[in-house]
Amino acid sequence: MRRLLFPVVAVVSVALAVGLILGFSVPSNAATIGSDALSNAAFRTELTTVSASTPYLCYLNASLLSKSNGLSGLGPVYAANNNGWATTYASTLLGQRVVDETIVQWAKHHPNDLVVTKAQATADLIASMDAAIGTVAGSSYACQYTGTQTLGSMPSTFINQQISAEQASESFLVTHGGIGLDTASLERFYAQNLRRFDTICASGILVSSQAQAAALRTQVLKGASFASLAKAYSIDKASGARGGALGCFAPPSSSYGAVVSDFRGVGVGGVTKPLPSAQGTYVILMMTSRAPNTFASVVAQVRQAALGADGMNAKAAAQALFVMTRISINPAYGSWKVSAAVNGVVVPVLPPTSWIPNASVNRPLG
Repeated sequence: MRRLLFPVVAVVSVALAVGLILGFSVPSNAATIGSDALSNAAFRTELTTVSASTPYLCYLNASLLSKSNGLSGLGPVYAANNNGWATTYASTLLGQRVVDETIVQWAKHHPNDLVVTKAQATADLIASMDAAIGTVAGSSYACQYTGTQTLGSMPSTFINQQISAEQASESFLVTHGGIGLDTASLERFYAQNLRRFDTICASGILVSSQAQAAALRTQVLKGASFASLAKAYSIDKASGARGGALGCFAPPSSSYGAVVSDFRGVGVGGVTKPLPSAQGTYVILMMTSRAPNTFASVVAQVRQAALGADGMNAKAAAQALFVMTRISINPAYGSWKVSAAVNGVVVPVLPPTSWIPNASVNRPLG
């Protein structure tokens, strides 16, 4: 849930694959957070650990895509010439590491406010990973791993670090957000937000071009049968034979986040605009029905949503925490910035080519 409370933005002001080379002339620490330091050596180990896990890299990409509404993913891991890490990859991970350490330090200084157990934090961390992975389901960025598998792909020290940060973050949220995680509080939040936990049923027509999808959508809006068009034109033969029926998606489904996103602003009987799908294809979707679920069947998702609401409520307190904590970043990775627009590591800015003598020869690494 710290990803909701503390969004880390790596501002891209240079090419994505510019290399990050650390030598003996730079500070020995990657970052200093309060009284604690993260050494360059320790951070290099973390960079290597994450880059070795295909599931975790896929999850990170999904998480960044989700936070940016599909505008920005993780980007390259290595520099174009394989001589160092890609700057944005390193700055993104360092930003999250600084966030984690800051909130863990808060928890150490406020032990009575650590109201979330590690078991709860573990379950919530996995649920939030599943939710991020679910937002890219069915796209070219889809991850073939669950949150449990993704977290399990990492070494135990990394897992424990993530769980401790989640526990501290959720405790901060509850303390400053005002929405408790006890059953009574969650039931009240559920009752106030019933529509957020509906099961949504959908049908789709998959075609080879955006133009064809748009033409079929126009026919549907003019009264043509969606089911008949799906049978006649969908290149997904399985759903086409069922009149386009794709099934129903409840909040626990890994695809639920993507379904909700696709149907944003569309009600029952409504049809989406053409949506890009895998391998250059496009799909139009119709919401055929939606129905409420009992609290008991969606309690985990209610908890996630309540934590998200707490995150919004606690934004000012989080901002104050980062302002009060002394944070410095190794210039090789960028600089730390906290503002209304940016919260995280800003990558180093290279000078314009026109400023570099004999620029055609003195090109930046990468």
